[in-house]
Amino acid sequence: MIEAMNQAWRRVVQIDDLERGTHRLNPEKVDRYARLLGLGEVPPPIRIAGNTVRDGHHRIAAAERMGRTTIQAVG
Repeated sequence: MIEAMNQAWRRVVQIDDLERGTHRLNPEKVDRYARLLGLGEVPPPIRIAGNTVRDGHHRIAAAERMGRTTIQAVG
């Protein structure tokens, strides 16, 4: 049931439109997500409130590294 709700609220957002603030990134985590993206995997959506990122800074950094301009989000 919860997964069905997440699917209903999932959307694609422009990375440049997101308010990220400052966040310390773990390079190994960014590398892991970038490898997954390179293999065609889709990581879990980031979590946002309005345009503010609540969870997913590493996934955003990996998407940017891979040249992506959009990312899946819930919230």
